[in-house]
Amino acid sequence: AAAVAAGIALALLVTSGAALALSPPELMQMLADVSSSRVQFTETRHSALFKKPLVTSGRLVYRRPDRLEKHVQSPFVESITIEGNRVSITRAGADADRMVTLPASGTAQERHFAVAVAGTREDWTMTLTPREPALAAAVVRVEFAGQGDRLRRVEVIEAGGDRSVTTIGEASR
Repeated sequence: AAAVAAGIALALLVTSGAALALSPPELMQMLADVSSSRVQFTETRHSALFKKPLVTSGRLVYRRPDRLEKHVQSPFVESITIEGNRVSITRAGADADRMVTLPASGTAQERHFAVAVAGTREDWTMTLTPREPALAAAVVRVEFAGQGDRLRRVEVIEAGGDRSVTTIGEASR
């Protein structure tokens, strides 16, 4: 989910009827051009700690330039809001909300991850691989897949073998 507000660039050029490959800056710009989005999601978390995968579902809301909300509605209620470098987490039944301030990082994505993009504007993937050993100790890679300016799937592969797959549905009103 999270990982989900990154901008991605537009680059569909047709030469002799064949679409050219999309570059990382083009994909980032294409995604950055999205002003807002509200979609349903389903996330499946595979962990050695669980007997079976944990499946959550809810709604993702994005507003440019830097606000992302993840509202889990089932099987529990939780909201995570990222705005700029502030993260707040609210869970039904919890005594208090949690607030975290992240360090300001500019282009953190390129600083902390190697970025690889494949495909065309109509069907693309982006893989982020940690550059820093401390980050790589937790996350092996994050894979995004989409069509046009729509993110469709996010998979996070953790160093310990756990992984989560988030499938993103159509826009809702």
